[in-house]
Amino acid sequence: MNKSILGLDIQEKAVSAVIIKSGLKGSWIDFEASLPLPSNPPEAEGLAGRLKEISAGLDPAGCLCAAGFPSHEVFFRNLRVPFKETRKIRQILPFELEAHLPLPIDELDIDFHSVKSADHNRLIAAAIEKSRLQSFLKPIRNAGIEPEIITPRAYAMVRCLMHLGNLPQNCLILCTEAAHGVLALIFGAQLVVLRSFALPIESDRTAAIRRSILQTLSAFEETAAEEAVCEKIYWCGGGSDSGDNLVPLSDAMGCPVVRVNLFQDIDHGLSRSRTGLWQSPQMDYALALALTAHNRFEGISFRRNSLKKRWAEHKNSLIQTGVLAGVVLLLAGINIFTDLHGLEKRMTLLDSRIHAQFASTFPEVTRVVDPLQQMQQKINEIRSRYAVPQSGENPVRHLDMLNEISTRIPLSADVELTSFVSGSDGVVVSGNTDTFNAVDEIKNRLEKGELFKTVTITAANMDRTSNRVQFKLKLQF
Repeated sequence: MNKSILGLDIQEKAVSAVIIKSGLKGSWIDFEASLPLPSNPPEAEGLAGRLKEISAGLDPAGCLCAAGFPSHEVFFRNLRVPFKETRKIRQILPFELEAHLPLPIDELDIDFHSVKSADHNRLIAAAIEKSRLQSFLKPIRNAGIEPEIITPRAYAMVRCLMHLGNLPQNCLILCTEAAHGVLALIFGAQLVVLRSFALPIESDRTAAIRRSILQTLSAFEETAAEEAVCEKIYWCGGGSDSGDNLVPLSDAMGCPVVRVNLFQDIDHGLSRSRTGLWQSPQMDYALALALTAHNRFEGISFRRNSLKKRWAEHKNSLIQTGVLAGVVLLLAGINIFTDLHGLEKRMTLLDSRIHAQFASTFPEVTRVVDPLQQMQQKINEIRSRYAVPQSGENPVRHLDMLNEISTRIPLSADVELTSFVSGSDGVVVSGNTDTFNAVDEIKNRLEKGELFKTVTITAANMDRTSNRVQFKLKLQF
């Protein structure tokens, strides 16, 4: 697990950073700062200086950085694709987006957010210029920081509110800055629309926001063929600092509008190492970026090629693990070889015992090829020799007949069998018992067996000398 996670939010006039650390006692915010950018020096130099201040106490090898890219520089597009597998979507996404973007597709880095729906083929695509991404990364890398997650800063805010906040099923998330904003439509607890729009700096911002919201809802209803419902609007960012903007927008939209304080409004489970009030909204986006990495939220990220960096960091550990795995496999192979050799010796011993047993049981057989099969043939010959022949069926042995009769007649019955005569179609059994009912019971019990199909009482007479019933039964196969 990473020792620390850095959420880095580079704004036009400030740089905000939040560092989350984890240990045995849980996770906490170890560092939080919003540093203004100097106005006199060139922007790159001022930004580089602030980033070096932030990275001064960091261990790059043990830190995972999530950086927020300016949302208004991202092209967001809602698409439907014929696949739901991530690999196939990545293959066809450039071709699907090509007709919807103002720049050639090979000049852009693209990623997407999957919208969970019944058809599983809706997504929100995001694209940024490769050259702009490199210029964004340059001062960060110069400060010794290599971001592993680069995502639109407003998207990180939306994901945190969705996963960690208690949002209604249908709502809007509004992220505003001085001259631009981002709208996220949550419908059925799913992010279905994400779009950026321009904002006037001095004129009626509330009216411009209302127009963008209505356009967003109308566009969604047209494409999704469903009525868009907004139960509440969550307002994040610099424009929400003024409480005067909340009431007019609430009246215009006919639903509550609340200002977001990310640290207070979500269930993040973090403590703070410093006291004082949380600086909202200045620190909210940096916290959202850090929580995105801390909770491993899947979604849009323009950095998915950090394998080389990970390999460089963990090369020694991976090599050691590989060597240990090789040793374990070698020992397992030796153990398997030893077991197989022991089994082979045991099989040879058993084969010699089988041959010796066969030779002692059937000494007349001089040529032994398959002792098991030959022994089965000999046993079948003996069985057929002492069996009653039947037409079209397997012969029945006398022993099996006697076993069936003795099994079916209970031990408590007062019966004595005096004669047993077998033929090709059945058996005639004679005997005596104490009552006529006992004869009927014997007949019924024998008929319930599987060996004899029918049982007939051919004779049943009372012997006055012995005062017992003399009977004769015919049992047919």
